[in-house]
Amino acid sequence: MKNIIEVKGLNYRYSENNDQWAIKDLSLQIKRGEWLAIIGHNGSGKSTFSKLLVGLLEAQSGEIYVDHKLLSLDTVWDIRGKVGLVFQNPDNQFVGSTVEDDVAFGLENAGIPRPEMHERVEKALKQVAMWEYRDKEPAALSGGQKQRVAIAGILALGPEIIVLDESTAMLDPEGRAEVMAIIREVKETYGLTVISITHDLEEASAADRIVVFKEGHVVDDGKPADIFVNGEDLIQIGLGVPFTEQLKAALQRRQIDVPNEWLSEERLAEWLCK
Repeated sequence: MKNIIEVKGLNYRYSENNDQWAIKDLSLQIKRGEWLAIIGHNGSGKSTFSKLLVGLLEAQSGEIYVDHKLLSLDTVWDIRGKVGLVFQNPDNQFVGSTVEDDVAFGLENAGIPRPEMHERVEKALKQVAMWEYRDKEPAALSGGQKQRVAIAGILALGPEIIVLDESTAMLDPEGRAEVMAIIREVKETYGLTVISITHDLEEASAADRIVVFKEGHVVDDGKPADIFVNGEDLIQIGLGVPFTEQLKAALQRRQIDVPNEWLSEERLAEWLCK
């Protein structure tokens, strides 16, 4: 797979009077069609990176290429057409009085003809199983339903990349599972690139690849199995450890030999049943 995003030597700080860099000499490549999870402690630069990626913030130095196009004042609107950003709190994205109006808002701003706009809104809401709620007020929806509508608003615009900035953090486990299942389905259907910025390591474990941020730069990069097998390293930088690794550690303390590799919950359950 070819790279759809390339970040080279990126640096950003929120104030020139602040010696602390939110992003420090960050270089990163993301492949087209990949599901990348970005994890790290609070203040590690994850959300700052997502805002830099869509031009909501401007780096002091470094370069961001999206689909081989350099992000700049001249190209930012073209790049925003390729990258859809879903925030942690969906209420921050709602502007319409109904679900249908809200999903249509971005299309109206983009000058999409009305007949095509109606088709896109219907298709996007059906993709996230929210078409029957099209006449409801967004404020009347549950947290998971609100996040699905926010995702529909992004899907209607036809992006090639979706960035989930802690998008499931405010949801209960059931709502989180529903949202992630929808993202997985649309990713596979349309070949999207997904960047999931998350504190939820179980969510990160479903990604193709994980990047670990610390103090604004990458400290680890690999498949979930390679990242999670080093549970002590995650703890040292202020992260938790997935449930499966916690259970394995508890078994080891009881002198039980366990596989020296990362196991998903399903694979660990299979091993325990042997």
